Amino acid sequence: MSIYRTAVGRCAVQRWCFDQLDAWPVPHENVLTSVHDVDTHLVIAGDGDQTVVVVPGTNFPAAACLPLLTAMAGRCRVVAADVPGQPGLSSVERVAAAGRLEWYSQWLTSLIEHTTTHGPVTVLGHSLGAAIALACDSPLVDHQVLVSPGGLTRLRITPRLLGTSAAWLLRRSFRASARLLHTMHAPGHAARAELVEWMALVARHVRTSADPGGVTIAATGQRS
Repeated sequence: MSIYRTAVGRCAVQRWCFDQLDAWPVPHENVLTSVHDVDTHLVIAGDGDQTVVVVPGTNFPAAACLPLLTAMAGRCRVVAADVPGQPGLSSVERVAAAGRLEWYSQWLTSLIEHTTTHGPVTVLGHSLGAAIALACDSPLVDHQVLVSPGGLTRLRITPRLLGTSAAWLLRRSFRASARLLHTMHAPGHAARAELVEWMALVARHVRTSADPGGVTIAATGQRS
């Protein structure tokens, strides 16, 4: 089943992604390729012997992570993937709940093999992306950077987060989006205007998913 409520909504989400990438001043490639038999959109920037594969979290594509990619592209080669079944520029079909993380681990293994030209890689995963990284057993990965990792414990929603999440889903407004992001940010940090706009688009047009479920952590060898 498509993650988008309508074809018009899908176009609005994808247009936002392309607009952000077109305005990004960092030299980069936009690549749509088949990985593990599904369409996968990649943003490739930077250069160097070290490759970092970035796997965003639930509801986040590469186009919503450009400040992070900008900082990394000045130091290494970065490959940022839109996760299939999440809003962005990859496959619009939701991955089946049964065996979801196992499927994603195979997808990430294929992605790493597909994009690595030489040497081992570092995987940076956020939220759902971190759960995918933990499940991946690719021998090419020598380091993992996990940001707010999902899959380690059961999802726990505080009353405050429940209220702001419900308002975001029901009202689908910029104000509700800003409140949700304010709740999720660290004290003293404000969400970028682009993220507020993005999350409002997601609320309006996407059948969003949340808890990735528990992850079976792959054998990591000497990985750190």
